Amino acid sequence: MSAQKEGVSDDDWLRVSPSEAIIQISKYIKTSMAKKKTTVDITPLADRVLIREEEKEAEEETTAAGIIIPESVGDDDSRGATRGEVVAVGEGARVDGELEPMPVSAGQMVLFSWGEKLTIDEVDYHIVEAGNILAIVG
Repeated sequence: MSAQKEGVSDDDWLRVSPSEAIIQISKYIKTSMAKKKTTVDITPLADRVLIREEEKEAEEETTAAGIIIPESVGDDDSRGATRGEVVAVGEGARVDGELEPMPVSAGQMVLFSWGEKLTIDEVDYHIVEAGNILAIVG
């Protein structure tokens, strides 16, 4: 691992606290995992979309009094939108015998509200209906 790429020189590793070293190593591992593209052999059916959930940065908050509040406090994945990249799309829904085109395509970043979550090779994916995609980002 090259510490210089992560903003900490080799000599600085000797001066950081163990907790700071753990945070730096965790960031390095998450960055490495985010760069790794996992090939998934899943084809969504009908108007379903397979979305790879975007990695969240682990950040701790420190209050003015110096109390460290971990990232997990206040997390509630059941509310709000989740951001992710479309990996695969189904052919579309049939309405009165006509095939409705899908509103998104593979490679687009989207915000979505709900989906069946699955984890493959430590990467979180969601299979969502096209109607649960709230917006295309970018």
